Amino acid sequence: MKLLIVDDEQLTRLGIRMIIENSGLPVGQIGEAGSGQEALKLAREVRPEIILMDIKMPGLDGLSAAKEIKKISPDTEVIFLTAYGLFEYAQEAVRCGARDYLLKPINPAELISVLQDCLSRVENTQRDKEKEKINLVNNLSLTRAQRIINQAIEYMRQNYHKPLSLEEMSRIVYLSPTYFSAIFKQQTGMSFSQYLTKLRVERAKELLADSGRSISEIAQAVGYTEGSYFCRVFKKITGTTPSDYRRV
Repeated sequence: MKLLIVDDEQLTRLGIRMIIENSGLPVGQIGEAGSGQEALKLAREVRPEIILMDIKMPGLDGLSAAKEIKKISPDTEVIFLTAYGLFEYAQEAVRCGARDYLLKPINPAELISVLQDCLSRVENTQRDKEKEKINLVNNLSLTRAQRIINQAIEYMRQNYHKPLSLEEMSRIVYLSPTYFSAIFKQQTGMSFSQYLTKLRVERAKELLADSGRSISEIAQAVGYTEGSYFCRVFKKITGTTPSDYRRV
């Protein structure tokens, strides 16, 4: 976790740093800036998750710097520090997207409490973003996998009568046989050969019911070169022979 202390007074920066370093808070890197312009430069380079920012500084003040930093890094948590407890400052701090507003001199216990809350929010935001990223990647992969398998199934439906193989089908969709086999089973719940057999047997059922072709002719029509092998496959899938199925 990266934190940036921005104050034009070096002693103030040192005091805040000591409070944080002695607090045991999980802050891995603490940077310092003596002006709003320097803070803007460091924010671009380091992208701190939390910034403790003095409002009144010469040149680019804290409010203006915070507005620019929020454009660069909207998720950065900004906590304003000021010796001026004026309502209009608090209003402007909120408009700048500040997470909190602390008065100087800084109360160590109050600072630690605010930082604890801030760190929790940062961690939750990071977890949510990581989940979104993972979900996005998974969804993109799933969409591509579905598209590939739909393409493969359509090809199989049109060419089930040909001697199709896993290797040939993999070449058609430009994937390795191992990867294609894995995503095919993931998407359909069946292996490539099981799905092809299912297609062939379903078509054979239609031909047995609606045509006068012989068993051997039907076997050839659905991609089997040997009638006896076709009969064994058909019985294994349906529990009955082609001849008995036709009689029913």
